[in-house]
Amino acid sequence: IVNGQIGFMQQRAAGELQIRVFNPSIDSDGWESDHTVVELVNDDRPFLVDSASLALTEMGVGIHLVVHPVVRVDRNDNGDLLRVYPRDEEGGRAESVIQLHIEKHTDRGDLDAIRERLVAAMADVHRSVDDWQAMVAAVKDAVEHMPGWAPGVKESWMAECQDFMRWLIDDNFVLLGVRDYAVRGKGDKATLNVVGGSGLGILREDKGTRRSRPVADLAPEARR
Repeated sequence: IVNGQIGFMQQRAAGELQIRVFNPSIDSDGWESDHTVVELVNDDRPFLVDSASLALTEMGVGIHLVVHPVVRVDRNDNGDLLRVYPRDEEGGRAESVIQLHIEKHTDRGDLDAIRERLVAAMADVHRSVDDWQAMVAAVKDAVEHMPGWAPGVKESWMAECQDFMRWLIDDNFVLLGVRDYAVRGKGDKATLNVVGGSGLGILREDKGTRRSRPVADLAPEARR
């Protein structure tokens, strides 16, 4: 484990994100760096490093170093760390341990903003990974129902659309979010309305969904 993280991960419940953004010092941490340090501990999942790096890049924060061991650990029911397994020994639960060295920030507000952005990014990863199978199932269901939703579409066009949807879920696309909408009204007064409970991944409705949107606001190709 990289500098100090064995202490940082001493207590953690399953599914919990541990994160800190700090400037290590000899007095408080026993080591120091020319960079601000970000440390995250997660259940091991896909996309964690890429999502953290992208979030920082979007904020204009330069990244100087990324360290990402995946370790296997035992914890008790309280989340206390009991054992870290050697690399060549099986057992335990996989946890992702990430340390990023970023450009120096000393303002407390900047450090808090970085932390908040990373917390949001990790939450999106958790939603997307947890809901992956349900999103694939939703796409498959949509493929079966498409002819009934658009009965006036030429059979050849509909078959092409269905083939495209099947291609997407054949490991050719990463689903981040899925949501159903109902079109209500006609013409310029038509609106897209969220179907309650249909949001998955990053489109789960616990993220403050806007429940209706005028169809006229959409690009022409999205209104067809």
